[in-house]
Amino acid sequence: MYRYEGAVKGIENIVVLMSWIDKFDSSKSPFYLVSTDVSLSSKKIIEYYGHRWEIEVSFRYQKERLGLDNYEMRSLKGIERFWEQLYLLYNFLELKRFKNRVSENLGELIDKLKVKRKREVISYIYEMALSGTKLEELYEEFRVPA
Repeated sequence: MYRYEGAVKGIENIVVLMSWIDKFDSSKSPFYLVSTDVSLSSKKIIEYYGHRWEIEVSFRYQKERLGLDNYEMRSLKGIERFWEQLYLLYNFLELKRFKNRVSENLGELIDKLKVKRKREVISYIYEMALSGTKLEELYEEFRVPA
C-alpha cells in the first residue's frame, strides 16, 4: 500500500491510499481509498471504508433491485412513505435469508423469489384453464385489458 498526502485537483490537502492485490504491479490499476481527513491513519481509513462498503452495497441493492432509482416523488410525505416501504421490504428479505439460513446474497434471493412468483402465477393460470375458466375472466382477474 502506498499513502499520498497532499493536493489533488483543487483540494488542498487529501489522503489517497493506493493498494494492489498481493503486491505492486505496474501493469494493473490499484484500488484507491480517499479521505479528506488527513489526521486519520491508513488503518483507520481502511476500517471506515469497510463500514462504508456495507452502506454502498445496501444502496446498490435498493437502486438496482428494489426500485429506488426509478421512483419519483415530489411530496415529503410520499418520499417518507416510499422509504418506509423500501426498508420494510429490505428487512423482510434479510429476515427471510436469516430464517432460511440462506447463504445467497439479496440479489440471488430476489431472483429466486421472482421465479417462484412467476411459477405460482403460471400454475394458477394453468389450473384455472383446466377448470374451464374463460380467458376473459383471467384478464379481468389480473386486471389486464382484453
